[in-house]
Amino acid sequence: MKILKEKSVDPVSDDLDKEAYFIRLTKPSFYWQPGAIDKGILFWLNYKNTYEHWNEQRGAFTTPTSDSTRLRSIVNVPTSPPSTTKELNIMFQLHIVDLGIAIPLQQYDPPTKLTTDNLTTQLINSQQSISTLDDSSDFLVFTLDKTTISACSCGAIISSGSFEGFCFRFAENFQQTNKNWKPTRSLLSSNIILNACCVPSGKYLMHSRAKNILNSNSPKWFLNVQWDMQGIDINLDSIIGKRFSQLIRTITSTHLIEPIDHLNNNNDLLLNSNQINTHDNNTMNIIEHMDQSEDDERIKRLEYEHLILGHKIETLKRSQASDEILKPELARYQWLEQELLHTVKSEIQLLMPKPLMLI
Repeated sequence: MKILKEKSVDPVSDDLDKEAYFIRLTKPSFYWQPGAIDKGILFWLNYKNTYEHWNEQRGAFTTPTSDSTRLRSIVNVPTSPPSTTKELNIMFQLHIVDLGIAIPLQQYDPPTKLTTDNLTTQLINSQQSISTLDDSSDFLVFTLDKTTISACSCGAIISSGSFEGFCFRFAENFQQTNKNWKPTRSLLSSNIILNACCVPSGKYLMHSRAKNILNSNSPKWFLNVQWDMQGIDINLDSIIGKRFSQLIRTITSTHLIEPIDHLNNNNDLLLNSNQINTHDNNTMNIIEHMDQSEDDERIKRLEYEHLILGHKIETLKRSQASDEILKPELARYQWLEQELLHTVKSEIQLLMPKPLMLI
């Protein structure tokens, strides 16, 4: 890994400051840990909640222009001349050679008929299958021979990039300890890689700029994107349905923290639904009869409490609070994380196609 930084000032004009960053990565390999998806969801929730809270605070301090103008005329505050700011010219370039990303897939067991006798056994086995994810030999592997991404910011944002040898595939008996993660083409099948999508090369160009429009209070944003991919090769076999089911289970399973209460709640819910089916002789989805507005309000309250409690815990840690004060706050914070993760994963499961889940 190499990182270079260059900085220069235009001798003719002192208002232009130029900086350039060059990063080169050679053969980076990333192994996707089971809790990475949960960490990503929590990071996204923290970012979203922080932005919404900042936006609310910003809106609370916004006053109409007429009031500020009237106050200025009464107090007679002299207007200060606009300060001159230096225009910053930044260039960034990232060059990667031989990139590899490996995601272990959760083992998929064919669904069996649900009865009250094997319900508890199935729920326990589904929890135990999470711990054996590290022993899985089925992986979703992304490989890239070479890519270069360049970006420049100077009034407008211009970005361009190119890549060669992109491929993602469902690999069986994959070993992450191997030095080469690239797919091996079979000589008996005309160099076909099964259950894979390969793109030989491609490039893109993006230009973004905001311009002030006459008789308009807000600037107008212009975005131009161009891309070009040189061919795409997709080859599938009859086992692709199982691979997609493994991928869906990997995404929707909570590996970081799995609340035990949800196991009991799911058990009670399925037992109750089974009793309803016995008396009514038809299928009833209890979740569909829940008030969606109440559920949304509950999620918003949990997200807001998660944000505020996170700030409170950071303040207590900086003030070196005792463990007796921190323990209940941390326990509540972990419970909020569990509830939010369970909610997001449930929403993802509802978006997944149901026929695919039963393959």
